[in-house]
Amino acid sequence: MQQILAKGTISTDKVIDGILSVGEPDLPLGPADVLREYENEMIRVANRLSAELASISRAKRDNRIRSDEAEYLIAERYRVAMMQHEVLSALHENLENDLAQTPAAAPAVGVLNIDRKVYTPVGRRP
Repeated sequence: MQQILAKGTISTDKVIDGILSVGEPDLPLGPADVLREYENEMIRVANRLSAELASISRAKRDNRIRSDEAEYLIAERYRVAMMQHEVLSALHENLENDLAQTPAAAPAVGVLNIDRKVYTPVGRRP
């Protein structure tokens, strides 16, 4: 069996490793995590724009593109980045507003036990 598998492009060990590998489970993100992701993506958009503008400037300086091409590319990259930022900003603001309107969960005062009796911490009343 191993000889047959050895002739293929994938070794037995790689197949078994692939079957047994279980990576980390994907945990659902909470609203605060989503807000942070929006913020992080806005930063990535700004960083990407900066890198693209620097690249265009280098290309112009090295005479790989003409001035009118550089001007067009700079304006186009700026418009795309602004649209991306506006979308992320609107999503962020929308979620932030939703969270502000959602009532906070009340802290637990007591614990309902299996015998249906409520046990409260010392000094607190339900």
